[in-house]
Amino acid sequence: MKHLCIIFLHHRDDELTRFHAQLLRKFNSSAEFIALTFSEGFPTALRYPLKLPSSHAEWGNADRLVYDWFQSEQRVTAERYVIVEYDTLCLMPLDEFYGAAWSQPVSAAEVKTRDNDPQWHWFQGLPYPSVYPLLGLVPMSCVLLSYLAMQAVSKLSRNPFFNPLCSECRLGTLALLSGFYPSRIRPDASDFISWLPRKPTKAGLWHTVKSKIVSEKAFRSIGAGRFS
Repeated sequence: MKHLCIIFLHHRDDELTRFHAQLLRKFNSSAEFIALTFSEGFPTALRYPLKLPSSHAEWGNADRLVYDWFQSEQRVTAERYVIVEYDTLCLMPLDEFYGAAWSQPVSAAEVKTRDNDPQWHWFQGLPYPSVYPLLGLVPMSCVLLSYLAMQAVSKLSRNPFFNPLCSECRLGTLALLSGFYPSRIRPDASDFISWLPRKPTKAGLWHTVKSKIVSEKAFRSIGAGRFS
């Protein structure tokens, strides 16, 4: 069994995507690296086309790629899995960044519930009673799952009852209903990982970074010294 499997979600084969994938592999050389795409992507990437209603965006259902892959013969058995989206810049080994959360069954940068953030937009307009235990993992990039958690959420995802949920809300809700209450990666995780643009200032795992110029500059000034 591998100690770590990195699941790299992407939708194009461009310089930014390749550079971020390269750094993930560089800083985590012993990990299994699986590239998944629902659209254009690396020639060697695994493709699991999403069959969605026209009202559903692909990225809003990107978690389904993960479940489909894990339920296929191509899945990799690992102690833990980290889902990383293409616009995530890695400037240190993942186990060092996650620290104590490395041993947790499910971790994310931010955990949203109907109690701590009832106005979160992905909780709105859903056909579920207000008492239904919904949970969001925000963003989906950098979510960590143990083997048992991945196994459980992938199995439960087959139930069409969860189709109306977006990826962040579905993954969190499936984890919760499977008996895994997610923890935060670290107290300052949102400084590194957010849906808002991030400017890397130190070693870490950064999302969202959509500029190759920014990523290369950060690697030269922060990350390259770890390989000198």
